[in-house]
Amino acid sequence: MLQTDIDNSFSISMGVAREVNPKPRTVVGAPVWFAPSPFDPANLPFSVRIREDIFKEALNDVLESYLRSGFKRIAIVNGHGGGTEWVIADVIHRLSWSRESKLWPGWRIPEDSKVVTFEYFAFLEVFASAEMSEIRKTPAGSDWHAGDIETALQLYLHPELVHMDMAKRGDA
Repeated sequence: MLQTDIDNSFSISMGVAREVNPKPRTVVGAPVWFAPSPFDPANLPFSVRIREDIFKEALNDVLESYLRSGFKRIAIVNGHGGGTEWVIADVIHRLSWSRESKLWPGWRIPEDSKVVTFEYFAFLEVFASAEMSEIRKTPAGSDWHAGDIETALQLYLHPELVHMDMAKRGDA
């Protein structure tokens, strides 16, 4: 499965939305599948790279569309890392401070709207680091990419896709 980052962050977002507000007032938007990445597809097959400026423009347009639709509180849950956390923050910063729409000239982003972002794995490191360290017997935050945390999430979400016969403990 080539969608681990999206699948993990989307599933966590859906679970949080159900727990926080079980009524249909909490909406989880469609995932953004492409992001700037430091990885070269020649060395990491099936990775897709998009130029940073194109990604920023596309993300801006998605967020402006949600805000124009009337959504007031938006949380972007990043499941990729690789520097995207800074790129996403740049887009949010521009939206929050300029409030000028790039899509609809003359329309301003409402003053009472708020857009935030975080990475779900950073969230786990902050709020569940003791539990993760106890379970893993290693410091929290080690062995993330295609390691025990992502594998555990995929084992929970899609046990049929995890080949436990090939799994081995990472070195951090």
